[in-house]
Amino acid sequence: EVKESQLPEGAMLVYSTAPGRTAADGRSRNSPFTTALLKRMQAGGGGISDIFGDVATALGKEQQAWIRFDGSGVSFTAFRDYPMIPGNSPTGRPMVMPRPARKTAGQLASERLRSVSKESPYVNSLGMEFVPVPGKPGVLMCRTETRVRDFRAYAQATDYVQSGGAHVLKETKNDKGEYSLGWELDKEASWENPGFEQSEDHPVVCVSWDEAQAFCNWLTKSNPGFTYRLPRDGEWSAAVGSLGKYPWGNEWPVPKGAGNYFGKEVMNSFKSKWSVAYDYEDGAHSASGRI
Repeated sequence: EVKESQLPEGAMLVYSTAPGRTAADGRSRNSPFTTALLKRMQAGGGGISDIFGDVATALGKEQQAWIRFDGSGVSFTAFRDYPMIPGNSPTGRPMVMPRPARKTAGQLASERLRSVSKESPYVNSLGMEFVPVPGKPGVLMCRTETRVRDFRAYAQATDYVQSGGAHVLKETKNDKGEYSLGWELDKEASWENPGFEQSEDHPVVCVSWDEAQAFCNWLTKSNPGFTYRLPRDGEWSAAVGSLGKYPWGNEWPVPKGAGNYFGKEVMNSFKSKWSVAYDYEDGAHSASGRI
């Protein structure tokens, strides 16, 4: 008697009849069960249930085939996917159906990436969308921002706590009452406390190159088969394409909606008499003076 605990992982036993019962020999060279088995194997298709159906058709309730699984939950359906190795002895001995070799995470990832396009992006576990980089086979680039909630997922999963503060744009006033702007290290500033209001879906800020790389490394470990990293210069240029001398093309000044650039909306948050070199406003202002 073979116990489920003795089965190799991914295996299934197929008995010609139920426990405690005797299988019929039949009147031909092979028993009804073996006849049904060979028929389905030679046909190159069908499933286990088809064997049972053939046996039931031939013998009715006189004989019922039996199955045992290893408990892995694998569904054995088609012979073309799960080759069968019949036992050598007659009635009552099992047929072992080993599970086919599992595809590696890399193989599964490669298969998934072959179907990725600009219209049908790859979406990872965080909901970030990736599309192919033109002229760079096998390379995808994220077309959505790394949001506050994305970086928060990394920080919580790794117990990461940012320290050291961040450089922010601050306004100071001298003895003459004149205002000036400058970048200063604010030890209280962080990606969680940039100094202006953000929702979980806004792009994360106050993150260094090293922290961005650590985020990529965490994604690699969290998504087997994929390697995440920061883009190289050539990849970034290929992704942008030949739009012109600027990321948005050749138009000047910056057209509306071109991106999150330093515009008039930032200076509206300060008292300094600075002015921007071009007439642009994207609405992503920093009311508290930190950008």
